[in-house]
Parts: sequence; structure tokens; C-alpha cells
Amino acid sequence: DRLPPRKHVLPPDPAEGMLVPAPATTADKLKAAYVRQDYGQPPMRLSNPESSLLLFWRKTDALQRMLFLARVTADGTILWETQTGIDKLQQILPDHSAPALIGSRPQLPGKVSEPILVVVDASTGRLDQRSLWIPN
Repeated sequence: DRLPPRKHVLPPDPAEGMLVPAPATTADKLKAAYVRQDYGQPPMRLSNPESSLLLFWRKTDALQRMLFLARVTADGTILWETQTGIDKLQQILPDHSAPALIGSRPQLPGKVSEPILVVVDASTGRLDQRSLWIPN
């Protein structure tokens, strides 16, 4: 018996698959998108007050950008906004109280970008950054 040909289906990008594109807000918020709880789901909803998490890029100079995270109500009010320290986003770990992002810091000439884990307190926007490099 012959087996049917296997289809090679690539999994969704770990970061892009967790985002829902947002309508343009302001010119300084590039590629704005809401964070989902899981692939194929609508944006994750937070309570007290009812809101969502919005990821967006902001240019820091002509060649560099930085990732920001904001908590936004349905009417567009920004409850808090924080700079994550991430230049290249690799993964989103959604959570209603402490969402986390994995990515790397901006590239420095002649250096490897440091991979970091950023955990954000969803109620205050306070963040905790941890290096993912293993110390010698």
C-alpha cells in the first residue's frame, strides 16, 4: 500500500500568529496589533477596566525601532504604555496578569544582539527584563 503524500504545513510564526492587526492609531505607532490569547482567536480582553494589549513599533532613529506595549480601552484611551527594550520580537506569551515577550535588544555594531525575556505587569505596565544569555 502506498501512503498518501504528506502535506508540509508550516506552523504560524510564534509572534505574528498571536497578533490581530489594529486600525491605524497615530503616525508614530507602526504596525500596531492587539495581542490574542491563542492562534485564531480575537484580541485578548482584560478586565478592571475592560481593555486590550496593543503592541506597536516606534522609530528611535533613522535605522532603528523599538517595540512598545500599551493597555488600551475600547474607546482608545491608553491606560499605560511601556518601552520593552526589544528590537526583534520572537515570541509572545499571553497572560491576563503578566504577559511576556521574548526578543532581542537592538543590534550594536560588531556585537550579537542580547536575547531577553520581558514580563509586564498588566495592571501597571511595570516591566521586568531578564537576559536569556547563560552566564559563564
